[in-house]
Amino acid sequence: MSVTPWHTLSFSTIVLEWQTAASFPTHSSHSLPQYFLQRLATMAQWVIDQLNARLQSRRDILHSLFSNEITTQQAAEDLATITESRIEELDPDSTDPTEQNCNSVIEDTWLVIYFHARDNPSHQDLLVEVLLHMSKLPTPRFVNGTKAEANGQKLWSELPEIRWIGREHWEAPIRMRAAPPWETSDRAQSIANFVNINAFLARQQATGLSFLDHSLLALWTFRAALEYPSIERAKMSPLDFNVPGAAVWIEIAGEHLFGMEKEFPHGGNQGRPGLGGPLWDGMYGFCGERWALWRRRFGELADASELEHELRDLSSRAEAKMKEIEAHAVSKQISWSSG
Repeated sequence: MSVTPWHTLSFSTIVLEWQTAASFPTHSSHSLPQYFLQRLATMAQWVIDQLNARLQSRRDILHSLFSNEITTQQAAEDLATITESRIEELDPDSTDPTEQNCNSVIEDTWLVIYFHARDNPSHQDLLVEVLLHMSKLPTPRFVNGTKAEANGQKLWSELPEIRWIGREHWEAPIRMRAAPPWETSDRAQSIANFVNINAFLARQQATGLSFLDHSLLALWTFRAALEYPSIERAKMSPLDFNVPGAAVWIEIAGEHLFGMEKEFPHGGNQGRPGLGGPLWDGMYGFCGERWALWRRRFGELADASELEHELRDLSSRAEAKMKEIEAHAVSKQISWSSG
C-alpha cells in the first residue's frame, strides 16, 4: 500500500485525518488498522517537529531568563521582538490555510510560556512578571499593513489570545482522561499538568488585570470538584484531577476570588458557561453563597474516609484557607469601620 509522506500534506488534510480517526468509537471491539495507527503516529511527530522548530527561538529566550542571563524585562522585549518580526514577514493578503497568520504567530509566543509554566511550576511567578512587562510595551506598527491586534485585542496592552491559549492548556490534560486507543496517557503526569496549569492561571488571575482574567476556568474547576454528589462523582467528576486543581486556585488566588460577584452570560445562543453542578442551582457565576458551598464541600471531602489521604489533606487545607480568607476580610471590614 502506498502511504503519502506526511510532510507533503497540508494542515487541513492532517486535521481531516484526525477527524477520521476520531470517528472510530473508542469502546468498539474493532481495532484501528495498524497502518492507520502508524500514519497517526508519524503525523503527530511531524506536527510536533514543525511546532518545535517554530518555537525554539522563543524557548532560547526563556532559557536565558532562567539561567539568570537576562531580566524579565529583557525577556519580555525579546519575545515581543521575535513575535513582531515574524508578523512582519507575513503576507497579510494570503488565503493559504497552511500559512501562519498574525493570530497564530502571537499564539506561538503564549504556547512557549504555557509549556514552560506547565513543566516548571517554580518559574511561574517570573513568567507572570514577563507577561506584565509585555503588556506595557508599545503597540507596534507593521510595514506590511498587518494590524497590531488579534480578535480585536491590541498588541501588547491586552496580550491578545493569551486567555484562549490558557483555556486550551486547561482542557488538554482533561482530554487525557478519555484518551483514544492510538494515544498513550500517563494519568499521574496528566494530573500534574492540570494542577500546574491551574496554578499558572491562578497567578495571572491574582494580578486583577482584565486581560488575564481566567475566572471562568476557575469556576469550571470548582464545579467539577465540588458540585457533584458522591453518586455521580466517578462518572462526571474524577476527584483525583479536580480537587488538586480547585485547591491550587484557593491557595494562589482565593483572596481575589472571595467576594467576587460575577455572573456569566446565559440564555439564547450564549450557552450557560456559569451553570452549576447538581448541588448548585443559583447564580450563573461567582457569589458569596456559592463560595460557601465550595468551602462546605471541601470540608466534607476532608472527612470522606473513602478518599485517599492526599485528597483529604488537600481538601482540609483548602477549607482552612477559605476560612482564613473570610476571617481576614471580616477583620479588615471591622478595622475600616472603626477607623
